[in-house]
Amino acid sequence: MKKIIIIPLVSLTVCLAFCSKNSIEVSPNNLSACQANSQCSYLFSDQADVDSFHRVQSGAHRLFWFKDERNLGGCQLISTLWIKAPLNKNAFLLDTKDIANGLVSYSQLCICCTLIGVKSIGGYVKGINTNPEKSSDQTKWLIEAEIVLATIHSSKPIDTLYIKQYFYPNFVYN
Repeated sequence: MKKIIIIPLVSLTVCLAFCSKNSIEVSPNNLSACQANSQCSYLFSDQADVDSFHRVQSGAHRLFWFKDERNLGGCQLISTLWIKAPLNKNAFLLDTKDIANGLVSYSQLCICCTLIGVKSIGGYVKGINTNPEKSSDQTKWLIEAEIVLATIHSSKPIDTLYIKQYFYPNFVYN
């Protein structure tokens, strides 16, 4: 009789310990910096998406984007990381499977550069709303992302992009 009572009690205790805790954490320490000769922006928009030409449009996601505009001695290189996250959550985690399914993409544009096309093939993205009690246009998100990149013709990793930074709204409700 005692075994029957102990098993449900242990199960309940374990569930309360793990189920009630927000398991997604992002430390505000060691934020990534914009590189020399670059201008960076960290933005998000609700009910948005990005099309195949990397244009923002209306959609069913909270769309985050990091843009790095770098001056290469008279030539401008623009790199953008796009992250499609769920709208209805105050924290999220995207894994390699989500990245492979197109929820994270990376693009580079440079008219006077020779670029090799790259794609995101793995990694993770973690995000937390730093002010969940406020409306979306009055909050900021802390995002940590480690994105593995490969050429568009291969699945062999060639580089890893790491970002940890605050993202700010790119819209106004109030």
